[in-house]
Amino acid sequence: MTNPTTHKVADRIAAVLLAFGACCCAQAPARAANPHDACSLLSQSQVSAAMGLAVDPGRRPVESDPLSCNWREQGRPEGRARNVVLYVIDAGKFDSEKVRVSKTGGAQQSGIGDEAYYFRPGRLPLTLTVKKGDVYFRIMARSNADHPSDEQDKAVDKALALDILRNL
Repeated sequence: MTNPTTHKVADRIAAVLLAFGACCCAQAPARAANPHDACSLLSQSQVSAAMGLAVDPGRRPVESDPLSCNWREQGRPEGRARNVVLYVIDAGKFDSEKVRVSKTGGAQQSGIGDEAYYFRPGRLPLTLTVKKGDVYFRIMARSNADHPSDEQDKAVDKALALDILRNL
C-alpha cells in the first residue's frame, strides 16, 4: 500500500521541477543566429561591449544584402564614427583570401574557430577572417577613427569573432 504523504511530496517535487523547467526555457534566446544573416550574428550590446562605446543597431549597408552588417558609433558623423563591419563569406572567398594572406605575410590565428587569419585588404583596416565548420565570416573593427591602432582593432575583432562563434 502506498503512503499518501509520499504522493503529496512527489507531486510537489514534480510541480517545482516543471516550474523550474518553464523558467529555464523562457530565458532561452528567442531564435538562434542565422549564419546567412550578418546582422543576426552579433547583438548591439555585444558590439558596444567590445568597442567600449554605444553603437547603433546593426544595419545592412545594402538593404537587400543580408551578408553584410554595420554597427556604427552613436552620435558621430558617418565618416568619423568608429564602427564594426561584418561580412558572411563563402568557402571560395575564404580560400582565395588565405592564398593572398600567405603571400603577403598575413598572420594565422589560433584559438578562433577552425581556422582564422588577419590581413589588410588594401587601405582598409586590419580584417579578421574566420572559418567554423561550414560558416565563414570576415570582421573589421575601426575602434579608433582618430588614431587607428591595429592592436586595438585586433582585440575587438577577436572578441566579436568569439561572440559570433558562441552565437552560432
